[in-house]
Amino acid sequence: MDDMYEHLSIVGQRGQITLPKDIRDKEGIRPKDKVIVKIEDDKIVVEKTVKRKDRKTQLIEGYKQMSVLDRSTENDFARACDKEMKTIRKELQKTNALLLSLVPEIRVSRKEMEKLKKIKAEMDSGNATAYSKDLF
Repeated sequence: MDDMYEHLSIVGQRGQITLPKDIRDKEGIRPKDKVIVKIEDDKIVVEKTVKRKDRKTQLIEGYKQMSVLDRSTENDFARACDKEMKTIRKELQKTNALLLSLVPEIRVSRKEMEKLKKIKAEMDSGNATAYSKDLF
């Protein structure tokens, strides 16, 4: 709050009060202007209404600010995602390199793979020949 204004007003028989002149002048309230009277945090609050053209301008400005905020939030999120993806890619590359160094590359045809599976089955059953034991 810029300045605090406090005045004592008396409530008339019909529930009317007079807004002090310095408050009316400061807020630009003129005769026949509408005000909003509400209860906020157990206090009676009197607010100047916003004219339709001023409300339209405020809404447009508010939407512009929200749009800028949304775009900046979206950009921040996209940058964070890109950074995380780069980190994940680097970790995957390291993991792949480690796996490749631990496991030698084996190129086996489908026919050879079937032979190897048979030999392994023999070994698992205990019926492996000396030749097949040398392979594993």
